[in-house]
Amino acid sequence: MQWFRRIVAVLVSMLVAGLLIAGLEGLGKVFFPPPQGLNWQDAEQIELYMQGMPVATLLFVLAGWLLGTYCGGLVASLIGRGHVVFYCCLIGGLVLLCAASTLFLLPHPWWFVALALLGIPLATWLAIRRMQRFFAREVPPD
Repeated sequence: MQWFRRIVAVLVSMLVAGLLIAGLEGLGKVFFPPPQGLNWQDAEQIELYMQGMPVATLLFVLAGWLLGTYCGGLVASLIGRGHVVFYCCLIGGLVLLCAASTLFLLPHPWWFVALALLGIPLATWLAIRRMQRFFAREVPPD
């Protein structure tokens, strides 16, 4: 049953990460809505929108990516009962892969790209450190 726990750990943690990311991105759109009539299928309109997008909107997106990475790693490690480096790196790698595809497909400011590509691995490392300390303090059962 260990294999089942590992699969559940990854699936649940990706769900948690995805919900956090989508939630914070959606919150950014509530505070800073895109212009009405924006055609999401028109690459030129999207590029113009991305160039004029408020910095705060991008910060909501970045916060979602970082918080999703961190919390996803925590959840996976807790459900998987250890294997901290494996779970945190797996979740961090998946979030980084999704973020990189977004950065590749849509034009973003250079500072956002830099913060995302540095921040996601940092959030992964912070989750690893946190969970290693958590499991180190845990008292083994009698």
